[in-house]
Amino acid sequence: MYGGGILGFLFLSSGAPVFVAFGIAAILIGVFSLQIPWGTFGVKGVGMVMNSTLLAIPLFVFAGNIALECKAARYLIDFFDSLVRQIRGGSALVLILSCGFFGAITGSILAAIVAIGGLMIPIMEEQGYPRNISAALTVASSTLAMLIPPSNVFIIYGFLAEVSVTAMFLAGILPGLLLIVILSVVAQFFSGTSVKERQKATKQEKWSAFKKALPFAIMPIVVLGGIYSGAFTPTEAAGIAVWYTIFIGAFVYRTLGWKDIYKSAVSTVSAMGMIFMIAIAAGILTMVFTQMQIPQILTQAISGYLSEYIFLLMCTLVMFFLGMFLDGFIVMFVVIPVLLPTVRQLGIDPIHFGIVLCSAASIGLATPPVCIGLYTAASISNTSSQSMIKPLIPFVGCLVILCVFVIFLPGLSTYLPSLFQF
Repeated sequence: MYGGGILGFLFLSSGAPVFVAFGIAAILIGVFSLQIPWGTFGVKGVGMVMNSTLLAIPLFVFAGNIALECKAARYLIDFFDSLVRQIRGGSALVLILSCGFFGAITGSILAAIVAIGGLMIPIMEEQGYPRNISAALTVASSTLAMLIPPSNVFIIYGFLAEVSVTAMFLAGILPGLLLIVILSVVAQFFSGTSVKERQKATKQEKWSAFKKALPFAIMPIVVLGGIYSGAFTPTEAAGIAVWYTIFIGAFVYRTLGWKDIYKSAVSTVSAMGMIFMIAIAAGILTMVFTQMQIPQILTQAISGYLSEYIFLLMCTLVMFFLGMFLDGFIVMFVVIPVLLPTVRQLGIDPIHFGIVLCSAASIGLATPPVCIGLYTAASISNTSSQSMIKPLIPFVGCLVILCVFVIFLPGLSTYLPSLFQF
C-alpha cells in the first residue's frame, strides 16, 4: 500500500501528468494490497467517462472556443461600456460584467480571461489603470465562470454527487451575482485620480452597441431558459450552444470561418483529453478509497465532533490548500467521493455543499504556485506573474469573503433550487 503511494508521489514530483501519478498509485495499491482484479480498473475507468452528463463539458468548452475565435466578446464589451463608462471605475466594472456574462455563455474560465482580458487590459491601461492591476482583476473576475451557469465544475459535481446539474446551475446564480457586487466594490479602490473620466454614451451609441451585442447576449436565455423550462437537458443545451455560436459567428457577425472552427475543435480536444484522463484516474482512485473504507473512516472520525459549519470551513481550507498545487478539476474528482458520506451524515444539503466546494476551488485559480489563471492573464497582458501577486491579494480576499457568505448563508445556494422540483 505504502509502496504504491510513494511511487505515485515520485511520479507527481518528477513532473509526470497527474492522471499518471494517481492512476499508477491507485492500481498498485488495488492489485497488491486489496487484490482487485486488473480488469476491474478498466471497467471503472471507462465507466467514468461514458456518462452523457460529462459530454456537456467539452461541448460548452467548444462553444467558448468558437466564441473566442469569432471575436463576439468585442460587442459584449462595447455594450457594457456604453452603459457604465461615465461611472467612476467604469472600465473595471465593464471587465467584471463582461467576464460574468461571458462565463454565462461559455462556462469557460480560460476563455473568459483570453477573450475579455485580451481586449480590456489594453483599454484599461489607456485609461490610467496599471497593467498588472487590470490583469489581476481579470483573473478574479474570470472565476465567475465557476459560479454563473453553465459552470463546468457544476457539471462535474452533479455527476459525482448524483445531484441535478440543473439545480446546481440555479444554485450558483445568487453567489455569482454577489461576487460581482463584491468585486465591483473592491475594484473602486483602484480607480483613483489617475484614471481618466469619460463622457456618458449617447442614446444612439447605446442602441448601436445593444443591436450588435444582442445576438451573442441572448445565448444564455436560449440555453439556460431551455434547461430551466425542461425543454432540454444540460447536455442537449451544450450542443445547442455550439450550433448557436457557430451560426452567429458565421452568418451574423461574419467573423467565423472553417479554419476557426477547426482551431476551436483542436483546442477543445486538447483540453478535454487531459480532463477525461483525470476522470479515469480519479474513478480508479475512488474505487480504491472505497475498498479501503476511507470515506467511512472519515465519517466516523468527524461526525461526532464537528458541526456543519466547522466541517464546511475545513473543507474550504482543504480545497484552498489543494488548489494551490492541483487544478480545480482534479481536486473535485478526488475530494467529492471521499467527503460525500460525511456530508450526508451531518445532514448538509448536497447543493449547498457543492457551492461551497466550487467557491473554494475558485480561489486556487489565482493562488501560486500552480495558478493557471494567473499565468494565462500574465501572458495575454505581457506582464510578469510576480508583479500581479500583490494587486491580486485584495481580489483573492473577495473570493474568501464570498466563501464565508456561502458557508454561513445556505439560502444563497438553496433558495432558487427550492422553487423548482428536481
